[in-house]
Amino acid sequence: NQLEKIESYVETMDNSHLPGLKTKMALSEYLLSGLCSPFDSLWMDIRKSRYKRVTEGPQMTSYFGGSGNGKSYASRYLLKMITGLDLEPLSSDDFTEKRVRGVAKNGSCMPMIFDDLKRNRILEWDTWGKFFWERGHVLGRPHSQLLVTANDRINSQGNLGRRVREIWMEATFENNGANTETVESCLENCSDIFQYFSAIVIDMYFGKAAPYEHLDPLKVGRMAIDQL
Repeated sequence: NQLEKIESYVETMDNSHLPGLKTKMALSEYLLSGLCSPFDSLWMDIRKSRYKRVTEGPQMTSYFGGSGNGKSYASRYLLKMITGLDLEPLSSDDFTEKRVRGVAKNGSCMPMIFDDLKRNRILEWDTWGKFFWERGHVLGRPHSQLLVTANDRINSQGNLGRRVREIWMEATFENNGANTETVESCLENCSDIFQYFSAIVIDMYFGKAAPYEHLDPLKVGRMAIDQL
């Protein structure tokens, strides 16, 4: 069962120094953000059809916390769920306004997932992130979503503010063979749920049954998971 594989991965939070529901919810929300990200431009199409003067797009995602909390593995797991391939997330060096906004507008719905974003890149993001969807999205055309992991928070009072969904992962893992083996096994046996998840989401959007939740672009994903 593909859901059971995800649940097994989320259950690895019990091996951290802070096991429990809170950290499992954080990891689950990050994975859900990634599963929904290829369809965020469809959510934006609905928003623009309802509110022609609203330019604020679906929330980007920042999954942040200290070193050793599994952020990089979570990004690899997410990429493998979506593509079926062992891919590495993009690096902090690739996170420039020109590159990110250029790729986002090229007609692909594949999300851009950046790992370990450095503090200076976060500060730069604050200057141009406000316009990521506002100046990039074209009605009816795919637009890539942005997910990053970082050690540092964004400036919640800055330009990004409510435009970023911040998910705090406060747990850490001991660097030992047992934990490495566990995560390696999860990646090797990664869930193939995306093909089923995406079929449900696409049917909802193109069948005009997708919900529009003004403050929660992930609602369609939550409904798809419930169906699965």
